[in-house]
Amino acid sequence: MRISGTKVRTFKVDSQPEGCVANEATQQLFVGEEGAGVWVIGANDNDGVKLEPVAKIGGQLVDDVEGMAVYSQEQQSYLVVSSQGNDSYAVFDTEKPYAYRGSFRVGLNAAKGIDGASETDGLDVSSANFGGVFSEGMLVVQDGRNHMPSSPQNFKYIPWKSIQSALKLD
Repeated sequence: MRISGTKVRTFKVDSQPEGCVANEATQQLFVGEEGAGVWVIGANDNDGVKLEPVAKIGGQLVDDVEGMAVYSQEQQSYLVVSSQGNDSYAVFDTEKPYAYRGSFRVGLNAAKGIDGASETDGLDVSSANFGGVFSEGMLVVQDGRNHMPSSPQNFKYIPWKSIQSALKLD
């Protein structure tokens, strides 16, 4: 089946587009532009195609912006963005003024033989109760470079509770 005509909307960014994520609760689409930052646009038919800035490269984000996901709770949601240039993850509120809540890195766990995460292209986050340390949800990140042991890329998963505690999130 082909979808075309009035069912399709289009917008563009000035350079290399990367990840995007829809926030169903606020009816927004967050768009990553690799060397520029993160933008937001309304997801409704009548919202137009004007992108508003959320965060630009040079502040909390280091070139390249890559994967993005929204962690949703009843009262609060957060946008998680991969800042590939410094192997970190930035967290923002999903509503204006898109307050920056902090950044973190996924570090080494030598006791378990797990290296940190780096060169992340993609990620996802869920607030579902997976039990145990994952009762508040989890973040999964693609790890592009492995050293313990040296091996192909893999995925790391992090309890949301750890992120929540580190960044003092609600």
